[in-house]
Amino acid sequence: MANWDDYRFFATLAQSGSVRASADRLGVNASTVTRRLDGLEGRLGVKLFVRSHSGLQLTADGDQLFARLAPLAAELGDLEATFSGWGEQVAGTVRLTLPDVLALILMPELAGFTSAHPDVRLEFIPNYRELDLARGEADMAIQVTNQPPDTLIGRQLGESRLGVYGSRSYLARHDPISAPQGALWIESGIESIRAPEFKNRYFADVPVRIRCNSVLLQQSAVAADMGITLLPCAVGDADPKLERIGALGALEAQPIWLLFHPDLRGVPRIRALSDHIQSAFTRIESRLLGLNHEHERHEQDES
Repeated sequence: MANWDDYRFFATLAQSGSVRASADRLGVNASTVTRRLDGLEGRLGVKLFVRSHSGLQLTADGDQLFARLAPLAAELGDLEATFSGWGEQVAGTVRLTLPDVLALILMPELAGFTSAHPDVRLEFIPNYRELDLARGEADMAIQVTNQPPDTLIGRQLGESRLGVYGSRSYLARHDPISAPQGALWIESGIESIRAPEFKNRYFADVPVRIRCNSVLLQQSAVAADMGITLLPCAVGDADPKLERIGALGALEAQPIWLLFHPDLRGVPRIRALSDHIQSAFTRIESRLLGLNHEHERHEQDES
């Protein structure tokens, strides 16, 4: 089987006429150059160089081989230059998996990325199940978790907080604080995953009648006057039909991580999108933490 490195060593020797000069150009020891040449001559069964007072001289067979290799070397050089340029371009496809609720908040920010990088194609994958980035099911993931996988690398983008919400019309008729039996609780996976025992601590006497496995379904159920529930502040505060309940304030929640496989660390499109997402989270941080609502409430109290 051909060893293309041996031909590269041969071509360098033919150009320089010196083992030492070839070794310096290739960044190896002189003995390595000699060993490579001996191996190539042994496989081909011909002598490629003869030594003279001026250095190495090509034999007739060596001259013929070099003539055949010259156009190939030039073409390989062109290909390398071309692909090196491609490697620095922010282009290609990035498959990003993220929760629906974060997609609603982040999508306007991602629109800015697509405008700035028209050669990048984004594919959004909802995280109904945890995708395996190591197997290439997605390129990047935004996850709400306290324990990001050890097999992935990334950065913490920030945190989101939770609050208890009801529709304004529902809360005008029901008081879950002073008359909890008269209200209904919409149960979801948020309590068990992100705020275990929260309901039992603060709303133990509010009956559970409805369960949702999606934040967006919870939001719709609350907006339809079906009860109260725990929602991310960025969702609840943004819905004009909803109101945060009581003086509990916002509840601390899990960190938000941006993750990708170590093999993608230096890929320009991955790096560009990663930087853009981190910058976007800086801009939406107050919404994720529920600070906009608290600021408005403080202004109302002062007035």
